[in-house]
Amino acid sequence: MRFHFMLHRFIFQIVLAFILLGLATADEIELEESGTCQIVSVLFSRLGAGFQISRSTGSVDLMTNHGTTKRMGCSVALFGPYPKDPNQMPDSMLLDYFSKNQWEEILLYSADGVSGTQFGYFKNGVFCLTNAEWNGGGLNAPPPTTFKLNSTCVRATLETIVD
Repeated sequence: MRFHFMLHRFIFQIVLAFILLGLATADEIELEESGTCQIVSVLFSRLGAGFQISRSTGSVDLMTNHGTTKRMGCSVALFGPYPKDPNQMPDSMLLDYFSKNQWEEILLYSADGVSGTQFGYFKNGVFCLTNAEWNGGGLNAPPPTTFKLNSTCVRATLETIVD
């Protein structure tokens, strides 16, 4: 029991030091502790070779109804070949994760087309907006060959994302 107390105290001190030194904000620490971007990264790592995955924390661009704004949060980007297996579509993997884990879909941010999709989900004060694009896919276009996805997560309230 004493060990757990000391461990929690040590972690608190490290987090406090990062905030005081300006290396991270409370929102960044909270987002990372919520594990949202870590979970997205792990889901994408299951796709195998050929995909480039990058993750960032700090000031990220979030596109809302009022334009693009800078917010503190985290972002996971993926680029690679268009999946040949429909069960390996990164956007579908995220949709499955969000719905199975009781995230609330924010329909205001949903859009689908022949060359991309967008969706937004909210849970426990975290809003994630995902944009996926692929080349081709139209009626007279050749089959898609590349796939690009960006999922950005920020601390938010429902009021700030649906106003």
